[in-house]
Amino acid sequence: MNLDSGQGTGSPGAHAPYRGSVLRMLLKPRYAALTLLMLIVAAICGGAGTWQVSRLKYKISVNSVLRRNAHDVVEPVGALLPVIGQGLTPTRDAIGFRSITASGAYLTTGQTLVRQQDVNSDTGYLVLTPLRTDAGPILLVVRGFISDSVFGGATAHAGPPPAGHVTITGRLELADSGQDKFAALDNGEVETINPADQAARLGEPVYDGYAELKVNQPGTAGLVAMPAPDLSNPAGGAVEPQHLAYVIQWYIFAALAVAAPFAMIRRDYGKPPTELDAALEGVINVPIEIVPDSLEARMSDRYGRPIHASERFRAVPLDASRQLLQLEQGPRIQLDGAAHSDRVAPTDPAAVEGSPTKDAPTTDA
Repeated sequence: MNLDSGQGTGSPGAHAPYRGSVLRMLLKPRYAALTLLMLIVAAICGGAGTWQVSRLKYKISVNSVLRRNAHDVVEPVGALLPVIGQGLTPTRDAIGFRSITASGAYLTTGQTLVRQQDVNSDTGYLVLTPLRTDAGPILLVVRGFISDSVFGGATAHAGPPPAGHVTITGRLELADSGQDKFAALDNGEVETINPADQAARLGEPVYDGYAELKVNQPGTAGLVAMPAPDLSNPAGGAVEPQHLAYVIQWYIFAALAVAAPFAMIRRDYGKPPTELDAALEGVINVPIEIVPDSLEARMSDRYGRPIHASERFRAVPLDASRQLLQLEQGPRIQLDGAAHSDRVAPTDPAAVEGSPTKDAPTTDA
């Protein structure tokens, strides 16, 4: 028998299959609670990732439709827009960025300024003018943009539209659903482009939507032309690669949450009970037992040989040491929780060598 080392006499649990040990550790309260928490976190992160997948699919679909609309053929306005109250409200997919043509005459009355609008990183007003079409209904037309800086704090105003019969080409946009608050504002200003509110004031049928004039159309003189849509991301908001990055990010978080309990078990697997309990359970000032840490220490003490300073001891919590020492059947020194700090075996060789042993006589002072 080799008595040089105690490493070959580990507890039977050390020879258990690693997988079975991990599963048993998962059943311990601290790991079970951590696993439950991480599963909840993983479910939340996985749900967020799945939601981002749907957002990515929707963004790709809408961008594709709007790009197709922007390059579609020009249609008469009546072929694409219904009149308020005479058909279903159009969707952005159906009319967004579609090019239309209309003929008629601008109304000199009823022109409004849509305030607090941003165009080319500048804040100002959209000039909104009604056009009575040859077909009868009125089309709301954004003729252009005026910056706040033009007025220098004075009352905003816009020049009149061209008189007479005109033919225009523009891009369709969805109407706003919020009230335009015309009655609450001064100087013919409105907050939204709401065809229903315009129809109520004008007393005539109005198309359910509006058009932005393209460059060099009748009515754009003296105004900043409305910019063409950005077809790289026509739907606006986050770009498609950003949604993809969100998907990857959330699924990685979910995977890390699932792996966290196993990573902690792997880190703690095989640690002495004192380290494990102190690190994960915060055991402080509990009753402990001093257990010989080497085979030589256990054998020498069992047969009455003095224990040398080089022979090490280790302290384990009382509950954990009971099973360990039942297997080892070695002698032990038991200390209660109140007195263990005065009787813990020294680890400094010099301290142990200066201590009296069973064979060394003591001298009275």
